[in-house]
Amino acid sequence: MDKFIYKKSAGVTALSASMTDFTYKKHSHKEYALGVTLRGIQEYNLDGSLQLSYQNGVMLFNPEQTHDGMAHDETGLDYVMVYIDPQLFLEISEQKECGFSDLTHLNKHFKRVYGTTAFEYMLHVNAGFKTSVYL
Repeated sequence: MDKFIYKKSAGVTALSASMTDFTYKKHSHKEYALGVTLRGIQEYNLDGSLQLSYQNGVMLFNPEQTHDGMAHDETGLDYVMVYIDPQLFLEISEQKECGFSDLTHLNKHFKRVYGTTAFEYMLHVNAGFKTSVYL
């Protein structure tokens, strides 16, 4: 069963999604988008390159960055996304312009070297500390 829950407040939209058969066609967002794959593997094409986001993998999209999306296999996918209005993002970052770099190489490196994603690694490193994890 495919399920999409949206909540919006003060320039921020949060999405919780669970999907098996649903496929996003090529599209873009006007906002910055930050996401985490909670279960399964998310497959998407970003700037002409096939990407896989594994469990606890982080996905980052700049405004107007074209991508698609689907579950990698029949087991499905659960993920969360936060969409932040560009003006709000620039205000809170105190920048005149900002953009995400492609982090897929980091996730692939951590998965290959450590057998885990960068997000899981940071959670492990910060275990026991009362700090936030920033990627």
